[in-house]
Amino acid sequence: GNLIYQHDFDEKGHKITYNVTHNQRYTLTVNESFNILTDENWDQVDDQVARQRGVTDKEQTEIQPKIDYVKPIKENTTLKAGYQGKIFLSPENYRWESYDPDLGDWISDPDRSSQNDFSINIHGAYFLFQNNNKIVNFQAGLRTEYTDRLIESGSDNEQYKVTRWDFYPSLNLSKSFAGGHQFQASYSRRVKRPRQHNLWPKMTYIDPTTVWQGNPMLNPEFTNSVELNYMKKFGSSFITLETYMRQTDNMISWVFDIIEDDITRMTFANLQNSVSLGSEALANVGITKWWTVMGSVNLFRRQIYSRNIGTEKRTANSWNSKLDNSFKLTTGTRIQVSTRYFGESLTAQGSRDAYWMSNM
Repeated sequence: GNLIYQHDFDEKGHKITYNVTHNQRYTLTVNESFNILTDENWDQVDDQVARQRGVTDKEQTEIQPKIDYVKPIKENTTLKAGYQGKIFLSPENYRWESYDPDLGDWISDPDRSSQNDFSINIHGAYFLFQNNNKIVNFQAGLRTEYTDRLIESGSDNEQYKVTRWDFYPSLNLSKSFAGGHQFQASYSRRVKRPRQHNLWPKMTYIDPTTVWQGNPMLNPEFTNSVELNYMKKFGSSFITLETYMRQTDNMISWVFDIIEDDITRMTFANLQNSVSLGSEALANVGITKWWTVMGSVNLFRRQIYSRNIGTEKRTANSWNSKLDNSFKLTTGTRIQVSTRYFGESLTAQGSRDAYWMSNM
């Protein structure tokens, strides 16, 4: 559900908006695996097929209140402020079951099953000042957030609680010149919070030799970004050149290790940080009235610092690219063909091979 109320003051553009959204959903997920005994020629030597499955049922309730206030100070100056909250509750039940052919039924294993309750409350306030003048367009802001996160593991009676204050400043400067030229400089600090499944403390069996386990004490990752950009417009077409440096602290990453009985465990950890320095060129060109092409190439150098998980500093160069073709038909239909290429990149404990994808 969604409830919106807006009050307009006498002054043009002076307003306050209240917005509350409520979402609730229930999901049931079943992952089943089969194990068949074979000889060296991969011929089945046993009629019995071992069947296991993981069953997860989860309920999610989310409430997001929001208040936005806008106050024009002068013709080209605006003050914005507000509040945004998030209240999220999600009990989850996980069962690991094996099929018993004699009983013709699934039998739950309590040692591999778990019950977890997840809740997170986020309350944030922001302030934004905008000024457009003949010298430079200026925008500065500050957002602060309080986070209260709690995970209760019913299977082992453990509680994992995280409370923290975080601050996110931002600054944006831009200047336009005759001939369609524009320069921009900016600084921002952004957050990426761990997802719910990243945090579950109980092991989840993917198959008899592989388990997945979250890390309930994961911290959010924070990215400080500095950018210098240039844009040139040609009618409805344009080109941009972006240079950037991004440092991500507490980077959330997959980590693999071997535990008892040669079982591979996949989990998550906060790395120290990663630093990316690069440049991206982009062009958006209208070939005809009905055909538009947008393409870009991103070249960058990346360093990962992860001594806290036992690996040294690692550095690599890589590149990504994308190409979009958009077609407008006379019926009002739009067709878009997109292609993406992702070069080989570093991970916490190795690398990921290059790959590409295309869709329409």
